[in-house]
Amino acid sequence: IMTLEVSSLREQRDDLEVSIEVDGSIVVTAPLGWLTGGAPPGGPYSSALSEANETSASLFAPIPFARTARISVQNTGSTPASAGLRVRLLEGAIDGDVGRLEVHCSSSVVDVPVRICEQDSSAQYPNVVVGGAFSGRGQYAGQTFVMRSPFSEQWWWALENDHEIWIDGEYALLGTGTEDYFGGAFYFGNGPFYSPTTGASGWVRDVMPSSDTHMFRWHIVDGIPYERELRFEYESYVDGTVWDGCVFGYRAER
Repeated sequence: IMTLEVSSLREQRDDLEVSIEVDGSIVVTAPLGWLTGGAPPGGPYSSALSEANETSASLFAPIPFARTARISVQNTGSTPASAGLRVRLLEGAIDGDVGRLEVHCSSSVVDVPVRICEQDSSAQYPNVVVGGAFSGRGQYAGQTFVMRSPFSEQWWWALENDHEIWIDGEYALLGTGTEDYFGGAFYFGNGPFYSPTTGASGWVRDVMPSSDTHMFRWHIVDGIPYERELRFEYESYVDGTVWDGCVFGYRAER
């Protein structure tokens, strides 16, 4: 499967639950808005592995299968919603063994007792885990999510969370901030943007009850391989910040 497109209204996409089953195993069950960043506050954008506009949201991440694939879209909301599904197939093997798509989705909440400027540098605050760890042998491919920070004069602190990566049980990388990982600076001060591999397609700022930001990044030419486990986490800064989204990877079959 090379294209999965769901025609739908932008405001209804967090209520549309997409389930992907490959060769009898569930790959992912998650809101369409999480998988594609196609719901508010994300705006129209186009990238190498996903795309969204006012009338449809698409996923272009390859979904290989050997025998069968089943995709369903279910309305989990309380109001009626209409949706259309279009799938594009490519017969035969993809050049190179990309493995099987593996997607982990979750809603994580920052729980820290103090604000960032008051944090004790000697204390250990729990990291934000988006989606959970990948196990086995495979390759990390990227993520898309909405970060919802409680409205205050300090909403932008949440974009300072450093990302941290563990590969096969060893500490591999300490980043310099969430905004940096997604290709921005100064809290995306020049406005929404997108490219084939990274972007921040939209946000809500200085509005009660929260200041929300949609971000995505795809590792197409810079995938992160692992032999046993990969963990991708963020530091915790602003109490009550919610991270809704998905991380993508490909599990090696041999």
